[in-house]
Amino acid sequence: MPALAGTAHAVVISTSTDTVNLLAPAENPGWNNVAHLSNASAVYLGNDWVLTANHVSDAPVQFSDGRVFNIAPGSDVPISNPGALALLGAADLRMFRLTTDPGLPALQLATATPGSGATVMMIGAGTDRAPDEIGWQVSSNGSGGTTWQPVALPLANAAGFALLGSSHMRWGYNQVQSGGLTLVENNTLAFATRFDNPGLPFEAQAVVGDSGGGVFQLVAGSWKLVGIMNAEQPIPSQPSNTVVFGQSSLCGDLFSYHDPIFNLVNHVWQNPQNRFDVNRSGDVKPQDVLQVINELIQNGSHALVNTPGASDALVDVNGDSFVNPLDALQLINDLLAQPAGSFQASAGAMPLMQPRMAVVPEPAGVVLAVSGLLVLAMARLRAAARRKRAAG
Repeated sequence: MPALAGTAHAVVISTSTDTVNLLAPAENPGWNNVAHLSNASAVYLGNDWVLTANHVSDAPVQFSDGRVFNIAPGSDVPISNPGALALLGAADLRMFRLTTDPGLPALQLATATPGSGATVMMIGAGTDRAPDEIGWQVSSNGSGGTTWQPVALPLANAAGFALLGSSHMRWGYNQVQSGGLTLVENNTLAFATRFDNPGLPFEAQAVVGDSGGGVFQLVAGSWKLVGIMNAEQPIPSQPSNTVVFGQSSLCGDLFSYHDPIFNLVNHVWQNPQNRFDVNRSGDVKPQDVLQVINELIQNGSHALVNTPGASDALVDVNGDSFVNPLDALQLINDLLAQPAGSFQASAGAMPLMQPRMAVVPEPAGVVLAVSGLLVLAMARLRAAARRKRAAG
């Protein structure tokens, strides 16, 4: 497949009138979950997490009902390529968290790459097209390129639409092209759909304004999010600000990136039985704090995108899919709130607060143990910092 010549940023529909496509479809795969982001699109997955194309700029997220939500600072996570492709760096996909819950249902992620000929629904926010189809006579210019001359449709060998300056959220259908996945120039494993007007109702094409929009497939009676629109593939020498029959949309294959996306949304690094029981021992002790502190010393604060092994410590105490000092602080608060001589913590939520030593008349054993661990941890952190400075 030729290299891409442009990124995609909205859905253009091939029908002569597409006002029906400005509203949620009757068979709705997740219309309310697709949002405006900057001059492009994004998809809300669940648990405050949003997925978009990596090249889309940050901005407040606006859903189709007009509600606007801010991005949590520091929550941005690029999605890496799988296996040997990791050497290429991140794919054109990234995730971030919203500061508040938008109250939308979670989407189901792809469990397989959509096959050749599969029908998909594309939803994105972006550039509108002019109402009337236009034509061109495309001919060789004698220098290896082509010349596009506007002509009346009966004389045309290429046809399409002009693009306007306005944009709206729309949905439409297309079918997956044969040929399997392609590693497109933005280092992303993608499948393609072709805008070829075969009579498919409401046939769609990604155009300027659509990056980050969702591609959905109905699988065994359930809609799944199978792709994110990343780019358009224009025809060579295609006039600017047009969409032409024969060009393609390139959509990041979410099955190829399933695990890191699933793990971030579902907080798989948090113990579901008791979030404070980091080492899965069955109770909560100062050693759980040490597990979190050791992880921070060794790797710093970071997103938890991999799948934990059977012996890995479940260090995501606060359930934000990151490990950071807040996890250690919440664990310490839980330990300090326990009765003297007891290490068993409640599995329920504990509000974030400063260590409550004042509520214990005399230093309990757990307080002394935690204090000793904190002193040790601070010493190790300082030593680690000195080593990094020396290495620099």
